[in-house]
Amino acid sequence: MATLITEPKSFIKGDTVTWQITLDDYPAPTWSLAYHFAIVGSRISVTAAAQADGSHLVTISAATSATFVAGMWTWQLQVTGESVRHTVATGQIQVVADYAAAGASVGVDARTHNEKAVAALEAVMEKRATHDDLEYTVNTPQGGRSVKLLSHEQLINALKFYRAELARERRLASAAKYGGRKILARIGRT
Repeated sequence: MATLITEPKSFIKGDTVTWQITLDDYPAPTWSLAYHFAIVGSRISVTAAAQADGSHLVTISAATSATFVAGMWTWQLQVTGESVRHTVATGQIQVVADYAAAGASVGVDARTHNEKAVAALEAVMEKRATHDDLEYTVNTPQGGRSVKLLSHEQLINALKFYRAELARERRLASAAKYGGRKILARIGRT
């Protein structure tokens, strides 16, 4: 297992995650270091182990990382010494679902938000081809409820927006994969 020298951007739920932090102003063991992770409805804290060289070794055990729900978590890095506490840094970390633990009966939708939005808008537009009601009222014992749908023009604009975002997302992913270099080629006679 490799030890990172900074916080990871993401990890897979159930994996052991380790990184080492050196803070010149807050050396171990004079200062203790803890990460506090939060997402709606959950909070997890991890305390770092002091190292002889003054650094702090942070380890999220497999058992602890399995308790994280998949999603974007925020974190705060705090140091404590004597009766003083400082928040040194904040950030975000993506927790990815563990496909092995999901089981065969549970599907994993690994599409990005933009991919899901384009698919959903295209599905709505296909169904809308024969359905033109943009507003309707449902009567219930508690009273009437009105539902307003997007117009065809609004759906087209939303679809254009998300297709452009998806194209941008794919360009960025491609640039990251290939180091951002463009390969130009000329086909034909010169």
